[in-house]
Amino acid sequence: MKPLGIFLAATAAVLATVGLAAQAQDFPSRTIRIVVARPPGGASDQIARAVAAGLTEKWGQPVVVDNQPGANGVIASGIVARAAKDGYTWLLADDAHPVNPHLQASIPYDSFKDFVPISLLASQSMLMVVNPSIPARTLQEFVALAKAAPGKYTYASMGVGSAQHLVALGIANAAGIDMLHVPFKSGSILGVIQGDVSVVVPSLSSVLPQVEAGKLRPLAITSSKRANALPDVPTVRESGIPFEYFAWEGIIVPAGTPAPVVAKIQAALIDVVNSSAVQKQLGDKMTLIGSTQDEFARLIAADYARWGKALKESGTLPN
Repeated sequence: MKPLGIFLAATAAVLATVGLAAQAQDFPSRTIRIVVARPPGGASDQIARAVAAGLTEKWGQPVVVDNQPGANGVIASGIVARAAKDGYTWLLADDAHPVNPHLQASIPYDSFKDFVPISLLASQSMLMVVNPSIPARTLQEFVALAKAAPGKYTYASMGVGSAQHLVALGIANAAGIDMLHVPFKSGSILGVIQGDVSVVVPSLSSVLPQVEAGKLRPLAITSSKRANALPDVPTVRESGIPFEYFAWEGIIVPAGTPAPVVAKIQAALIDVVNSSAVQKQLGDKMTLIGSTQDEFARLIAADYARWGKALKESGTLPN
């Protein structure tokens, strides 16, 4: 390359760097949208709204929540994958994000190449609950019932590949029981309350009010230790079944979003999830986490491998 060409290339690189830095310094200058793949009221919606309120106060710019449920998160993910790469459209990703590539060959995006993980926000236990008419007060008793009548008992979920499906499947496989999967578009918890389905394993925060009201009976919690909100409910592992899991939510953005903007978002998310306001609002329901990008990326990759293997072994996917 001639000296003039070298000079012009170097100048362009410097200007690009200056431009990105200026863009990050001015960010945000308008409304940010957090697209949530779940309906209002659930755990994902709760964390999104708490974080949105904290960021709105921190930045002085509106941060709004846009609920786009459906297709186990594919609709919401597609919206964000197609969005401008400017940092103003985020996805609140959950456990389904690394699972969908196993289940749907024609999703309109690449779950890994089209997104950049920013930060894990929260994790929480999932709680196995039954309709009170089921004659089991512990997980061991329920396993005994299910083993005595293979296929009689059913479990609800928000759809194939949802966390509710995968965790119930994981518990059933670890316990050696055969239950029928009943997917719901919505209202999986209500299906168990009404007695249409035997069991559901939702997030603790989404089902705690129904448990406290006596509408559902808790059997076991999926985390490594008992929940402060339900100290008398044992873990799945304490109940003799070698299984643990936590549900999670985190922010990802379109690939190609400028690195300085990504860094600014990541730092702000950590500040907000560790704030006293968000801790007070959600700390009793879930574990609030501000992670690095690498930590979040490793979690997504690990779940992709874990659930792909589980789905194949269960027969949900071809071997």
